[in-house]
Amino acid sequence: MRNRLSTLLALLMLVGSASAQSVIRFHVKLTDGRTALLANPKFDEMKLTDEQLRRAANDRVLLLDQTSGTHWTWLMLSQVGDKPDAEHKLDTKGVAASGQTADVGLTVVDERTLRVRCLRADCTLLATGVDDKQVSTRLAKGEASVVPIDSFVEVSFADR
Repeated sequence: MRNRLSTLLALLMLVGSASAQSVIRFHVKLTDGRTALLANPKFDEMKLTDEQLRRAANDRVLLLDQTSGTHWTWLMLSQVGDKPDAEHKLDTKGVAASGQTADVGLTVVDERTLRVRCLRADCTLLATGVDDKQVSTRLAKGEASVVPIDSFVEVSFADR
């Protein structure tokens, strides 16, 4: 009886730790601001003028959409011309208020690749390209991996 109880408790702890995982998923694409704005599911609510859309067409942005595990469904991040290697820190609510609350950091490496940096104690990164090729990597805090720009990214980590 005691062994069964120990086994049951161990199993419950294992299930409990598995459920303490958070997973965020998104599609990532490098595009122009106009295209990204038009992809916003709430575009009609934005009340943008034709002039604003025309100007946005000249901006290079990183678009994150088709999300799950986040409070946001669409996110557009500017790629500033003189700081192309700027890291965008994100959490499940969007752009992280501080590096301490961030889950991942994203940096555009070039037109085809994105660096994803783990900002938690431990992350598992799964990227699926448009060719359905998958790459899975386990990262410790501060470590990064490069994924294709036009891909679906999934990052899982233990809850804080």
